[in-house]
Amino acid sequence: MGGALYFQTTFLPGTTLDGEDVSLRPTSEVAQEKSSSLDDYQIHVTGKGLDLTVTAEQMGLTCDGDA
Repeated sequence: MGGALYFQTTFLPGTTLDGEDVSLRPTSEVAQEKSSSLDDYQIHVTGKGLDLTVTAEQMGLTCDGDA
């Protein structure tokens, strides 16, 4: 029973997210890191007369760590 309660808010051993090992880490900590990683995210697209840079904020890209 204790293990089931513990792993409600902690990642199981062997868990990876976006190629990163998050084993035994609190879900809230990982969610905060992933959310803050969007702060500087942007994409640059070029081709056929197009040269565009769009930020995560402009795209409306968010991370819902509670989902």
